[in-house]
Amino acid sequence: MPRHFSVEEANELLPELKVLLEQMLAARQRIVDGRKTWEPMMEKARGNGGGASGKQLFKDSDKIQVTLEQINEWGIIIKDVDTGLVDFPALRHGREVYLCWRLGEPHVEYWHEVDAGFAGRQPL
Repeated sequence: MPRHFSVEEANELLPELKVLLEQMLAARQRIVDGRKTWEPMMEKARGNGGGASGKQLFKDSDKIQVTLEQINEWGIIIKDVDTGLVDFPALRHGREVYLCWRLGEPHVEYWHEVDAGFAGRQPL
């Protein structure tokens, strides 16, 4: 059974969630920025770990995976890694909905139907 968050509970998690998402996005950006360096190196060095660049790539990949798992364990649904968009399952008038928050927003201020997505966001 999924956890249901109140607006207050979701807002209390935002400081820690923000740090995790920012770290994950930084790791992702390092991977993207280093692609021209690590892609050919990984092709040539499949069996030897790829040196320092390969180690950083694996470290950043692991950071993303661990962060995703931690956020999912909290019961939060990551909708878009690139923008830090997440949904908190909640109950509204007895129906399951999502409280919607995106990195950079000060508080959870929106909700949407489970099947509506970001385009269906409505103010609380």
